[in-house]
Amino acid sequence: MEHDIYQFIDALEKEINKTQKRFFDKWNYAIRNQFQLNTHFHIENYVDLFGGYWLSREAFQTLEPALKHFYAGCTIFEGRVYLRGYDYYQADLVLNLYSQRSEHHRLWQTFQTKWMKYLQLNDFSFINRRMCVENWIGTLGVLEYMFSDLTSIRWFIFRNEKMLQESLKEQFGATIEDLEVLTESTARSIAALLKFRFDEARELLTVQIGRLIRSKRIICFLESNFQSIEKASIRTMREGDSLAIIYAAYLLKLEPFCRKERLTHIHIMSNAFGAMNIGILLKHMMPSNCHVHHTNILYAQHRSDGDFVYDDTLINRCVFINSDGLTDYNKAQAVFVVDDSICFGKSYHFIKNFLERESVYLLPMTLNCNGMKYFRGGLTEQDDLGAMIRQSAFWAGEVNQELPAFFSFWDFRRSVPADCPIEDPNYRFAMFGSDLLLRHLWTIYLHEILCD
Repeated sequence: MEHDIYQFIDALEKEINKTQKRFFDKWNYAIRNQFQLNTHFHIENYVDLFGGYWLSREAFQTLEPALKHFYAGCTIFEGRVYLRGYDYYQADLVLNLYSQRSEHHRLWQTFQTKWMKYLQLNDFSFINRRMCVENWIGTLGVLEYMFSDLTSIRWFIFRNEKMLQESLKEQFGATIEDLEVLTESTARSIAALLKFRFDEARELLTVQIGRLIRSKRIICFLESNFQSIEKASIRTMREGDSLAIIYAAYLLKLEPFCRKERLTHIHIMSNAFGAMNIGILLKHMMPSNCHVHHTNILYAQHRSDGDFVYDDTLINRCVFINSDGLTDYNKAQAVFVVDDSICFGKSYHFIKNFLERESVYLLPMTLNCNGMKYFRGGLTEQDDLGAMIRQSAFWAGEVNQELPAFFSFWDFRRSVPADCPIEDPNYRFAMFGSDLLLRHLWTIYLHEILCD
């Protein structure tokens, strides 16, 4: 039985590799055609699958001055510039889990300093049909910065909503509205750039986004030092925070499925925190003849003793975080549950039952084949492992009969050795543990983390 399951997972892995190649072939064709590039150009040489982009030192120098200034503090690693500086992830408690540096007030104060970078962005005239591919990549990276920060802010509001209502008083509702309009506009700009609608992206950045990043309400909120901040209020590391992975889910799964099924009214639910706000990006990628609503939800479960992220009140239940027409989800032709990954499908099974309606589909960004082989946390003797894995694979591919194009960022064969000679518990946890995203970030930002 176990041999059959391993063969089944091996077949899934082969299929994912084929799907990934097909995605990059499709994306490369569009990019080469738009920017008049030869076949030597491969976007996968620029994309970091964990999120963000890489440019050679020479390519970095071709960026517009505004972009070079924005990325001035980015890390140079192995001769290339990573267009996500340490500040992108610095305020996440997992980065320094076993340290006082993960104290909640300190993380909020660290996060507060980031907004100044956006206030310095003024000129977007270089966004036009004549822009080079390096500036296109650099602009996408800036917008991902902003979208990630807005996602972190929305999470902070969710975790501290009662306190913020008392602190901001009558400004609370208007502040939330400004932030949500800015989030929608940023997502729309990203979608416009991906579709090479340069005039639309430039107009959004110059007018609406330019106005809202200077909103007095938003700036006042970000400059506030709150006395009481809930546990795990600041988070910046999301497995779903990779535009290539999200675009693949749109290009190969969501858009063709909705077109084939003639769906004109759908509701997307993004499961926090790993997939939070991803549905907003997908919403604005979809054709205008498909009406899309979006909701952030949270379904969390304990996967280890002593959960350090969520309180017990948030475990093993579904919570609506914020909504765009929440009451409308039962009227939609279909509901798509977006998650950063799927392994055994327990979270999706719970969410699907919670929604109590037909035509609910899972849209995972990645498939955790490694976990299927090596992770057994949360399973009981009553669980039929083979049946769960086959069911998860079915759910992962039910949208357009296509598996995700990417693998999850975990390797459960890795664990901290008992005789590890390194004393620093943060280093051991990051560099020897199973979380590949965390290891990736420590590898790139090792100097910054140790000096922080």
